[in-house]
Amino acid sequence: MQSSFVVKRSFQHGADCFCTGEQHTNIIQLQKGDRFELTNERKYVEHLGWYFQITINESYHVYILLSDLQKIYEHSLICSLLDLELEINYYEYKVDHALENKEKEIFDYYVQQLEKARSILYKRAAKQI
Repeated sequence: MQSSFVVKRSFQHGADCFCTGEQHTNIIQLQKGDRFELTNERKYVEHLGWYFQITINESYHVYILLSDLQKIYEHSLICSLLDLELEINYYEYKVDHALENKEKEIFDYYVQQLEKARSILYKRAAKQI
């Protein structure tokens, strides 16, 4: 599994807290363009399964249930950074191909897709400038 992910669509997720005292859940808001990394920190909770620690935007650490992470990925709310870079590469190729063949409608479509993908990848960098 990849360890670097980017949020493709904003969503909320309940994250279980493992601090001392009564167990509770924090709601985290992930915005389009946010990035998170899987760390090597893991916890096994009997009857629930494996929790992986993630670092959101290089600052916030939270544990997420592996099955929840898989569901989020399957619903295309997140993708690996590598997948997004490959998607951008594909759209650049399709734009160039449509331009060479003078296919305006196809060109317009892939330019729009390319802009959407780039906006996700570069959103976090633009906020930091």
